[in-house]
Amino acid sequence: MNGRRIGFLIGAVAAAATSAARSQDTTALAAGAHIRITAPSLGWDGKTADLAGVHGDTLLLRRAPILFFPRSPTPVPLGAVTALEVSRNHFAHVAAEFLGGMAGAFAGVRVGVGLNTCRPASGLDFSCLGSGIATGLLGGAVGEWLGVLIGAAIVPERWALVGLPRPRVSVAPLPSGRLAVGLSLPF
Repeated sequence: MNGRRIGFLIGAVAAAATSAARSQDTTALAAGAHIRITAPSLGWDGKTADLAGVHGDTLLLRRAPILFFPRSPTPVPLGAVTALEVSRNHFAHVAAEFLGGMAGAFAGVRVGVGLNTCRPASGLDFSCLGSGIATGLLGGAVGEWLGVLIGAAIVPERWALVGLPRPRVSVAPLPSGRLAVGLSLPF
């Protein structure tokens, strides 16, 4: 009777472990990947960055540059990380934002120039040129902003959870009928 209970327990643990392993893809964590990281002890809740590398128990993150000046990689200890996700469609998301922004800017310039209330007295009168350029640029800026928002909404960024190396406990039967308990520690 105890053998059946132990067999059921081992089967349940194995099924839970394999389903958890399938839901967390650790192979996706490569240098250059766009990641979202949660580390409450560092005050990071869903902060995004590019992964510069993994060195031992430390992630090196490359954050967005400030005014075209690159930042040095930020080291983050894996022990502080509670959740780590990898973007599955970062290129498509950025492309949609770019195309949405360009389409919005073009439409905004057209609308801005069309809304210009200044009308020249003759065909070659350039007195309204400044107000036409100003309304066109304003319309283009508003259109680009709206286009980026619409592009981001059409192709949202999808995230996949990445398994973090954590201590694991395993249970296995021995030929003598006893149970063996194992502990795996990452280092």
